[in-house]
Amino acid sequence: MSEELLKLIDDTLAQLKAMQMVLMEVARITAAEKKPAQGKGLITLQEKQILLEHQICPDCGSTTFYVGPKGGQLENIKCVKCGSKFNICPPFFAERI
Repeated sequence: MSEELLKLIDDTLAQLKAMQMVLMEVARITAAEKKPAQGKGLITLQEKQILLEHQICPDCGSTTFYVGPKGGQLENIKCVKCGSKFNICPPFFAERI
């Protein structure tokens, strides 16, 4: 291999190592700051069913939600009445955020 190519490989590996260190630090900070979702704990299977199949907030019974960011089939929603937040992918997935 040419000397230029070896230097390019070394530089690229150094950049990847630096990015890995930054990502590990971000993950550490995020894990340290993460708090339980509004103190309400994990969503139960029955609550998931109520939310996904009937579009009813499992915390207050409201049927009105603000729709937030979407990505693919996932979307964030927030109950208008009690403020509970969920990440959903009907009809398969729901979790508190």
